[in-house]
Amino acid sequence: VYLFGGCSPENSNTGIQDILLFIYNTFFSFMQIRSDTSEIQEETVPFVKDKVMEMNHIYAKVDKLEVCSLH
Repeated sequence: VYLFGGCSPENSNTGIQDILLFIYNTFFSFMQIRSDTSEIQEETVPFVKDKVMEMNHIYAKVDKLEVCSLH
């Protein structure tokens, strides 16, 4: 017995399995991206903020030295 213009039930099951596998893999990829994004937000962003604060302190010291050297 052939369904849908020549597709056998066995072939349509394989097609459905392929579609479900594709959906699963796509969902897994999105979840991995979401996990990576969360890791960046939780670990990397605070590190960068700390470095920015450190650099701001260095720039403030350089500014003070420039003011002292001009007088």
